[in-house]
Amino acid sequence: MGIPSQHEYEQREIRAAQAQRAAVQRAPLRDRKEAQLAFFEAMRDDPALVAERLGWLLDGNYGYGAMMLAQTVLRQPRMNRQAALTQMIGVYEWQCPEDMTRAAWKRLSPGEAAALGREVRVAISDAEEALDEAAPQLAGGNWPAPSPAWAGSGYWKGHPAYVSHERLARVDNNMGRWEIYKVKYRTTPDYEGGTQIEIYREGQLEHGESFEPALHNQKGEHLIQDWIEMEYGQDNED
Repeated sequence: MGIPSQHEYEQREIRAAQAQRAAVQRAPLRDRKEAQLAFFEAMRDDPALVAERLGWLLDGNYGYGAMMLAQTVLRQPRMNRQAALTQMIGVYEWQCPEDMTRAAWKRLSPGEAAALGREVRVAISDAEEALDEAAPQLAGGNWPAPSPAWAGSGYWKGHPAYVSHERLARVDNNMGRWEIYKVKYRTTPDYEGGTQIEIYREGQLEHGESFEPALHNQKGEHLIQDWIEMEYGQDNED
């Protein structure tokens, strides 16, 4: 077996990071509630710790795939990066599912949320500066920049665990073309199988999470709109 290419390596690492997120989502309810409480207390009592761990995520301490997913968010300034990255570190450090991180954040008082926001903004600014400093090296070819997960029309081409997909909706607005899919994966040594909900913007993966009938029983258009409003903090129906 030959040495994997950079692209193959990136895709393998992304699959591993996505599998970890899916595993957190499928953990026993008791474990998820304990993780949610621990993350809530960290956001409330020690926002600097949350920001520090976010910096670790963006530096690759939770794996190259997780770093790539986090840096994809970092490179989208129109996105609600504070919310998205806070949710991600809730998953990777505290093992708290993304939907439960949002519920935990909503329990913060306005002052607590503001304190957390200040710390997270500093972490984002520091990470942006680090990326800017690394850009000349990346451009020089010393280390290729991460490629988007499943970019382009063949989203799942070559994915070793892919089984089938169903497009639930497409929405075109002033932010671009959005698509939402229900995707089935088989279990492999590198990927925990199951059904995922995946949202794409202009051919690039924006979000993926485990399919839960109770959570995803709306029309696809509404799921896309809910995601836009949550992540970008605005209504984009134009």
